Amino acid sequence: MTQNEDYDDFVEEDLDKSSDSAVGYMDKHATLKNGSDADNTQTNIELDNLQHQRDNEPLIDNSSTNKKSTTTSSQQEQKQTKSYNKLKEENDDSVELLDDVEIGKSELSASQDMKPPPISRKNWIRIIIIFTAVLSDGLSLTLVQPFLPAMLMNKWGFPESDVGYLSGILIGIYSLARFFSGFYLGHLSDKFGRKKFLVLSLLSTGIGTIIFAVMPNVVLAIAVRFVEGLLSNTTALCQATLADMVDKKNRAAIFAYMGGVFALSRCLSSSIGGITVKIVEGSANPYLLPCVFGGSIVLVSAVLIIFIHPETHPKFRKPEYDIPGSDIPNHEEEDEKQKNKEQHKDYTFMEGIRIISKNKPMVLLITMGCINSFNNGSLLLAIVLFASLSIEQRGLGFDSFKIGIIFTFFGFIGFFFQIMFFKRLSTSLGLKKQYLIGMIFLTIGMALLPLTYTGYLIQGEAMVWVFIFLIMPLLSIGFMQGLPIVQGMVANASDPEIQGLTQGFYQSMNSFLRAFGPAISGAIFSYSTRHSIPFLLFVCISFLYICIAIFSLYVPDSVDVTYKKKKKSITEDH
Repeated sequence: MTQNEDYDDFVEEDLDKSSDSAVGYMDKHATLKNGSDADNTQTNIELDNLQHQRDNEPLIDNSSTNKKSTTTSSQQEQKQTKSYNKLKEENDDSVELLDDVEIGKSELSASQDMKPPPISRKNWIRIIIIFTAVLSDGLSLTLVQPFLPAMLMNKWGFPESDVGYLSGILIGIYSLARFFSGFYLGHLSDKFGRKKFLVLSLLSTGIGTIIFAVMPNVVLAIAVRFVEGLLSNTTALCQATLADMVDKKNRAAIFAYMGGVFALSRCLSSSIGGITVKIVEGSANPYLLPCVFGGSIVLVSAVLIIFIHPETHPKFRKPEYDIPGSDIPNHEEEDEKQKNKEQHKDYTFMEGIRIISKNKPMVLLITMGCINSFNNGSLLLAIVLFASLSIEQRGLGFDSFKIGIIFTFFGFIGFFFQIMFFKRLSTSLGLKKQYLIGMIFLTIGMALLPLTYTGYLIQGEAMVWVFIFLIMPLLSIGFMQGLPIVQGMVANASDPEIQGLTQGFYQSMNSFLRAFGPAISGAIFSYSTRHSIPFLLFVCISFLYICIAIFSLYVPDSVDVTYKKKKKSITEDH
């Protein structure tokens, strides 16, 4: 049996093995491959000799030669030709088999390169702690929305016609204050570390949420919300912290999970706000209990950050230890920290802003995020205002408890979708297509939402709820495919040296437009109710979502790391 046959038997036997043993297979393959290459070289020499012999053999062109001699010469030539063809086929088969093995090896290597590296258990614990901070931030942002119209009318004595724009101001002033805080908190976290400013943000949010319910008038309530926003920007700081902890290939999924956690917080806060107000409805201040409960959750999150979560900024984080409780540092961590210190450059605030402004993909992503944030703030307020509007004015006439149910369903669907399906979709479609689909869902959902009123004309409130449960999944899934995707792409497109400033700048611009979103939406809704056209606000929001979808088509593929790796591997295979 020749060495080529041994090699063929080996390949046929080993190709049935699982991909887990592919590396070992390649090692064994290398040994036989060397022998096969030598054999192939010998085969090529034989082919050349046969060809040379055929080319130099004298031609017999003598008419006197007998037929027997001619026949013998012809048979020899045919035999040589058969030998030549046989050796050529064997050589071609061997080369083709080697090519197949090399292709399989390259495909395995490409698939391993595309797969994100695993996140350690220790890092997952720290990520979950950051998610609790995101959860508490979502609580503070949406806790008051279900009962805010009732609070304005019953506690502070405003008529229903003024509820729209006052609700917009109370929600928008908080986001406006975050517009200012995002700049300096993000920049300071780059210079002095993330942890201390994250704790400050959570403490101010928790205290502000608790005292909001005891404000005697709307002016002081607005002041409390503004000061609370000036001292807090939890979302931006959490995003910068996660970007420090997680590699680029895992960021899209982690930011998507963060979006799911935020959806869960919206679900919980709406439930807390709507249900607890219903429980203590007869008390002197039924709005105190939900605010105390929500604020306490935020303060607990601050305690977890203080005592459990480490500093994550590469310049300030402490070294890990090889042996828990010992004073022997992990040398790899120490080397990495020293390298980060040597390479780190402290940019001034204006230098960082100039770097961001010259990054064209970043400018486009921030623009998309700002308009998306404006629309999201308008969407959430529009749901509350339309649901609380009286049936006589073609609203749903729901109280705070029923509005809480709507937001609970909205948040639960979003959370479930993010955890179960987001990563699969981003792998198969890419973030750009996924974002586009989300904007289409939001456009359709917002256009259909005012039609839920027609349920009263068909079969009463039961049909209204049927329409709500059909439309809300569109809004919830679309909502989750918006800002979480943009946040992940912003983190990937950012310069690591100014990650905190970039996230702070991004959140500040988002907060700026989110502040105007509820205020403008509230004003439009108040105008539309006076003129009996409550669907006007929903048409405006749908139009803006269409504009964002068009902008997303111009986002470069480079910000989607998973897509870029996949595209690169396909190109190399061809």
